[in-house]
Amino acid sequence: MISARERGRVLRTADGPLNSIGKSLYSLVRMSLQKVATIEQQRVREAMTKEKRRFSRIVFNVRARIEVGDKVYSVDRIVNLSVGGCLLEIKDDLPLGVEGRFTILLPRMAPGVEVFGEIVRTGNGETSLKFVRITPENLLHLQNIIRYNADDPELIEEEISSHPGLK
Repeated sequence: MISARERGRVLRTADGPLNSIGKSLYSLVRMSLQKVATIEQQRVREAMTKEKRRFSRIVFNVRARIEVGDKVYSVDRIVNLSVGGCLLEIKDDLPLGVEGRFTILLPRMAPGVEVFGEIVRTGNGETSLKFVRITPENLLHLQNIIRYNADDPELIEEEISSHPGLK
């Protein structure tokens, strides 16, 4: 039985009452979890900084193609996509340092998004593109794709605001 004096110190929870020690423990656990979440967010931001990435990546499962010179290559999968570049799953090894026209093929007769990108890495069935040129219309379309598919749209909005173009 809880005395009248102790009733003021009891917190009601789904599992039953908690005394003042339980309250303190609950508060400590809650603060610890908040600190862990904050530390994890910092690690993600630091990793992006170390990787020299200015834009967050999204997964975007649609077909695409890349044209390099007079050759057209089918992209098996867009591994990740950002406003600044992308990682493609592609069987062919493309030439490094060469610029190509990358087209994201959208369903239902929507016009594709076209961007020119430099091939910065290739091998093991993957190719990385750094976007170097895009029309304003395609840039807006690309930004919207990323906004609407991102886990954290507010972070994407912040990135777009601080880097209005590709660079």
